[in-house]
Amino acid sequence: MIRLLSTLLLLVSTAALAELQVLPGSSPQSAIVGQVLPQPVRIRVTEGGSPVRGVWVQLRAAFVTYPNRGIKSDLEECRPGDLQIVCHALTNADGVAQFIGITSDAPATISMVAEASVGDRRIPGDARLQFSFSAGPGVPRAVSNDLWWGGPNENGWGFSTLTRFGPRLFNVLFVYDQAGAPTWFVQPQGSYLDGGPGLRYSAPIYSPRSAPWYAYSTANFAPGAPVGQLDIAFFASGVARLVAQVDGETTIKHMARQDFSGESASYHDLAGMWWGGPDQSGWGFAIHEQRGNLFMIWFTYDEAGKPVWFVMPSSQLGEGGAYTGPIYRTRGSPWSGVSYEPSGLQIASTGSYVLGRAADGKLTFDYQLEGRSGRLELVRQSFD
Repeated sequence: MIRLLSTLLLLVSTAALAELQVLPGSSPQSAIVGQVLPQPVRIRVTEGGSPVRGVWVQLRAAFVTYPNRGIKSDLEECRPGDLQIVCHALTNADGVAQFIGITSDAPATISMVAEASVGDRRIPGDARLQFSFSAGPGVPRAVSNDLWWGGPNENGWGFSTLTRFGPRLFNVLFVYDQAGAPTWFVQPQGSYLDGGPGLRYSAPIYSPRSAPWYAYSTANFAPGAPVGQLDIAFFASGVARLVAQVDGETTIKHMARQDFSGESASYHDLAGMWWGGPDQSGWGFAIHEQRGNLFMIWFTYDEAGKPVWFVMPSSQLGEGGAYTGPIYRTRGSPWSGVSYEPSGLQIASTGSYVLGRAADGKLTFDYQLEGRSGRLELVRQSFD
């Protein structure tokens, strides 16, 4: 029995013959049973060379070949999965549809058909794809202090999973709003769920407001009500699927663990969530550590009190155990509602920092940033 977990944003004509084109890299693809396909399945649908939106698209399996079991044909349309992923979706405005999260629970070669319709009327044309799944390890390893991204085709945004002890995660999603400005959503608590493939974690997410980073005051901190729900499925071999429901809109992304390791083999046990303590509640530092390098994101608030983040992707370890490096502020493609455009990423070096060790396990963060300077004292957050 095949379990297909998929979502799509596919573009089709509402009036005349539409062309459904499978974009490069989408098919054929292969993966191990229980894992999602390594690349999103992307299909462009045009009418007279122009994309259209607002029609329903469906995905179904036409033929499935099982090793040593033969071929099964004319299969049913794929079923909704455990992460609220749908097999129907309305088209967006870009002309590109994405199926993210396709997997199988048994070894098989699957021939897929994507079709579209308006009401009861089927749109002429379809798109044919093929995927194969082979036997292999299907149990994901534990999730702890990992940095995830959407790969080169979605460079510029990230997802931070952090834990100190126990099963609880502290997750932060670093993305861009509809104007391309950096923003973030935080998932401070949640739980692993039973059922479905992979390790599944789910909880509400928040978009707080507070005072600017250069004049911070806890009195201004307003966490607000949840703005949506974030569900993550972690699969074997370092891939994951994220389903974000924010303000009534669902966004689904395929992610992989990011490799930012350096040349040395040193580790300094700094990975985790850091903050300014109860007197500075509302902002934080996500510190990720791999061999010889730190990757840090400071999530805080801009001059209007809205969420903003600064990124420090590389660091140099100097004498005395202090890390130094540049601070960047980025802009990028809107993260939801349209197909992500990696060419829209803008990276500006806006300052520098020195991260040092203080007494009692604390860290000091000295910064020169956007014409301002200061020092933050950081305490590791335990999530207890």
